Amino acid sequence: GEIPAGRWELTGIAWHVDTVASPIGTIDVNASVLLARGQLFTEPGRLIVDMVNRAEIAFTGGVRFDRDVPVSLAGSYTGSGPTRTLRQSCPGNGETRLFVTAEGDQLALGFDPVNFGGINITSRYTFRRVP
Repeated sequence: GEIPAGRWELTGIAWHVDTVASPIGTIDVNASVLLARGQLFTEPGRLIVDMVNRAEIAFTGGVRFDRDVPVSLAGSYTGSGPTRTLRQSCPGNGETRLFVTAEGDQLALGFDPVNFGGINITSRYTFRRVP
């Protein structure tokens, strides 16, 4: 079905990685933390996302790495069902897959993996519609 129009508040984030081996050590997924805040605006065929993720990555050797990862984009989407095509208009002009699950006042979005330091990270975000 269609992505419901509205303003959505970010309520959850998950990052899936294809490996825990990195150039600076092995990631300790149990000691690592992801925090995020942000919002999403939707209207038929279009969305605007403005979020910041805070990744606090721990490595088995005791090294810790933290970084803020802003995610801001706007674009139009086509298709129906759980996988759609997102054509970004800001920033830049790119095209990616958009994974969507909508149920009532809950919405989950996912994007194609992003490579960071040799690790493919697939992000999934959950939102609650703001009344």
